Amino acid sequence: MPSSKPPQRERASASTSTSSEPEYLVVAQILGAHGIKGELKVRVITDFPKRRFKRGAQVIISGKPYTVAAIRAQPPNALLRVEELTDRTEAEKLNGLDVEVPRDTRSSA
Repeated sequence: MPSSKPPQRERASASTSTSSEPEYLVVAQILGAHGIKGELKVRVITDFPKRRFKRGAQVIISGKPYTVAAIRAQPPNALLRVEELTDRTEAEKLNGLDVEVPRDTRSSA
């Protein structure tokens, strides 16, 4: 019986890069909007969530940069707030997309 869960993406790690690796790492998958202020319900798929989602960090969604305002746990997922989203309607447009970071940021502390 096929699973209803989306396929797992490459997890962000602290290993070294090679030229054949993708330019971006997927660090979360957007599951939907949460609340009326534009928060995103996400499935975190990185081993370093505190590093990836610290306030002020840049993430990429659908090729556009977003600035992390906050993240909080809502097990088994998390709620991500980015400065550029201020309402639920905008957040809903991102449903199903990946949250990525540039590959060269993975080893920074």
